[in-house]
Amino acid sequence: MLYRTASGRLIPVRISASPIRDEDGEIVAGVLVLQDVSERVRSERLLIAQRDILALIANGETGRVASRLLGGPLETTLEAIARTADDLSEYDARSSILLLSEDGRRHEHGAAPSLPVAYSEAIEGVEIGASIGLCGTDAYRGGTVIVADILSDPLWNDFRDLASEHGLRACWSTPIRADDGELVGTFAVYYGEPREPTREDRRVVDLLARTAGVAIGRARDAERRARRRAELQSSLLPLALPDVPGIEARVSFHPADRGLDVGGDFYDLFALPDGGWGFVIGDVCGHGAEAAAVTALTRHTIRAVARLEDRPARVLEIVNEELRHSDHDRFCTAQYGRLDPTSGGFKLTLASGGHPGPLIRQASGKVETVRPHGPLIGVFADATFPEARAHLRADDMLVLYTDGLIERNPRLEGERALRSLLGKLRQADVDHRRPPPGRPRGPSAGVTAGTSAG
Repeated sequence: MLYRTASGRLIPVRISASPIRDEDGEIVAGVLVLQDVSERVRSERLLIAQRDILALIANGETGRVASRLLGGPLETTLEAIARTADDLSEYDARSSILLLSEDGRRHEHGAAPSLPVAYSEAIEGVEIGASIGLCGTDAYRGGTVIVADILSDPLWNDFRDLASEHGLRACWSTPIRADDGELVGTFAVYYGEPREPTREDRRVVDLLARTAGVAIGRARDAERRARRRAELQSSLLPLALPDVPGIEARVSFHPADRGLDVGGDFYDLFALPDGGWGFVIGDVCGHGAEAAAVTALTRHTIRAVARLEDRPARVLEIVNEELRHSDHDRFCTAQYGRLDPTSGGFKLTLASGGHPGPLIRQASGKVETVRPHGPLIGVFADATFPEARAHLRADDMLVLYTDGLIERNPRLEGERALRSLLGKLRQADVDHRRPPPGRPRGPSAGVTAGTSAG
């Protein structure tokens, strides 16, 4: 049973009863024993909650890393931690978790499932200082701060009316630290009546604060690794496509969600010494640091060789030998082609090494696949790569892509679906690519690189 004491504490009690009999066996009385088992029950519930929260943290490790730190798995985990503190408190408690901003100067909302939304919004962005609110003071001092009565404590001078408006009369806060000791947030508990936390409340919150520190620290580490991954990924690709006279060139790069590994997709578009333009799109097998090294090797080798060799097939032959004799046990698929201006548009010459054939959408709406079949690059000795040729005219569209666009995209299952989508483009969708008046209209080139969508 739950028993409420005169001070307002709710404690679980275990009740045992037994009859008292006289010499004839008749019941003449009884004995009733009420045992306080709050510590045991709380420990059992805390153990179960801890197990569930750690499962959330583990699942969050493999979940999506959001563009902002808070979101998805972390937000779910912090809300579960705050609710656990509320449920295990000996009083009617309302818990809040605040995160430190990237610059470490202010608080950001983490979780407060039982606090009024208006209150949480009002304290969003509170600065950290020696006497700037309870949580700000907690973070500044780096230790637990207790305010038994908000209405009389000077720490709440700036927020007293706000707290009183929402029925908050007492508050205590403890710092949240990551595994490496970095201060990453604060854990606050509010009461509706003036009081200090019990020893059990402090024990529970200390444990939950350490758990929150693990969740926040790992989420921040994952965010930092994701940022470094994005920086490494971008360093393997051109910063921007060059301005090609007579062609509207566009690229859309969308890596699949592969955790924190660097993908092997790459593309490039560059000027050639004889006035033509070279372009490449490819996909190195695997992910991670070695795939990134092979990606850089392949892209830059193609750039260098293309300045010396006119034929795309010959360019891929040389790259094939370079990969075979490199220290990397990797292969790739790639297409290298060149565009040479003509009086009626551009002449396209293309060689392919195991890569999906590009599509040409003509101005009439007809879609054709260019299929210069060739082997994987970096596998076979003396490999040869056949060439294909086409002519691009005004309003024609050349589309190159990696296999993920049609293999890992539920909206484009297969090349046929992609061809159908291009064929259904309205003329208005093509007209917006036309150059301004006075500039001759030419074909367009689209590069869709990525392994999930484009």
